[in-house]
Amino acid sequence: MERESRAIFFLRHKCASMWLSAIAERACALMGRSYVYFFRSTRWGENFVDFYRRTSYEVIGCADAKVEEVRQLIDFRAVHVFRDPRDMIVSAYFSHRNTHWYKPGTEAWAHQERLRQVPKDEGLALEIAYSERYLRPLMTWDFSMPHVLELKFEEVTARPYESVLRMFAFLGLLDEAEWPWWQQLIDTPRFVWNRLTRRWGGFGRWPRHRIPAEKLLGIVHALQFARLARRPKGQEDPTSHYRKGQPGDWRNHFTEEHVALFKERYPGLLVRLGYEPDENWSLTPRVVSEAG
Repeated sequence: MERESRAIFFLRHKCASMWLSAIAERACALMGRSYVYFFRSTRWGENFVDFYRRTSYEVIGCADAKVEEVRQLIDFRAVHVFRDPRDMIVSAYFSHRNTHWYKPGTEAWAHQERLRQVPKDEGLALEIAYSERYLRPLMTWDFSMPHVLELKFEEVTARPYESVLRMFAFLGLLDEAEWPWWQQLIDTPRFVWNRLTRRWGGFGRWPRHRIPAEKLLGIVHALQFARLARRPKGQEDPTSHYRKGQPGDWRNHFTEEHVALFKERYPGLLVRLGYEPDENWSLTPRVVSEAG
C-alpha cells in the first residue's frame, strides 16, 4: 500500500496564519489526525527539516518556511499562502506595536519598545527594515513546485469557503462525497470522541482520514473574521490582533518615503509575486486604459 503523503500549510507572518492554523487544528481534531504548528525554528530549538524528519505529525503548519528547507522534504503535499508585502508591513507594524507580547530583553521586545516611542511614519520605516526576516524568503521562493498549491491572501479572504475547500481537497484531506444521514450518525460520536482524546495526546482516537465538506465549512463559518474580531471586515481596530484584513490598506499608511525605502530594500518583489507589473508603482493607483 502506498504511503499517504503528509500535509503542510506553509503560512507566513500577517497572512492569516493564525486563522488558517486554527482551521487546520479544528479539522484535525475532528478527524483524529495529529497536527502541530511549527512557529519558526527558534521555538523548537531545531530547523524545520530536522523537525519534519524526526516527528510523524500527519498535518503541519509551518511559519515562514524557506525554499531551501522545502527542497529537502519528501512525501508531502502543501499549501502556501502569501500576501502583498506592503500590507504585510502595515499589519506587522500595528501588530508588533500594539498586540504582541514579547519576552523582555529579546530583539522583538526591543523592536516593540522602539515602535511605541516614535511616530507612525518613523515606525513604519523601522518595520520595513525589520520585516526583512519575513519578506526575504519570498524573494527566493519557488512558485513552480507542482506539489505546492500557491494562493494569495487576498483570494483566500475574499472567498474563504471556496479557498479552504480547495486547500483541503489539494492536500487530500477533504471528503467531497455527499454526507448521508447514516454516515452522520457514525461521524457525530466519532468527532466528539476525537476531540476528547486530544486531551490525553490522541490515545485511542477514532480516525477519519478526510473531513466532510459540510463539516469543514462549518469550521470556516465559526472562525470567520467578523466572529473573531467582533466587527465587520474592513472596520479597523488598531489594538486588535485581527486589525482590519483589508487588501490595499498600505495606501492609507505609506508615504512616498516608505515607497522609496521599500523599493530599495525589496527590488522586484512585488513584480515577482504578481502585485505590480513593473517597479514604477507609487501611492497613486495606476489608471487602467480601456482602449483597445
